[in-house]
Amino acid sequence: MNSDLTTVTVHAKAMRTAFHDTTLILTLPAAIAASPAAVLAHLDELNPGVLAAACTEDTVDRISDIQVLDVLSVHTARRPTAQRKERHDGA
Repeated sequence: MNSDLTTVTVHAKAMRTAFHDTTLILTLPAAIAASPAAVLAHLDELNPGVLAAACTEDTVDRISDIQVLDVLSVHTARRPTAQRKERHDGA
């Protein structure tokens, strides 16, 4: 048995990036509708709830870039008292 190994429970903050293929029906001024760059700028200014509602599990195209942002806590699993005594006694 390797005494250098310890079982821990890690509580972490993580982020994953999901790419969605979604469709929005918008009413736009003709000048904006004529330019993909202007439409993109308009989408950037939309209420975040509009895009959030359009991005569902059904519209996920792919997921990438899963990243751990922070480790919030680490808890070491403790052995029951009987096992600790045996180890202390050299068993």
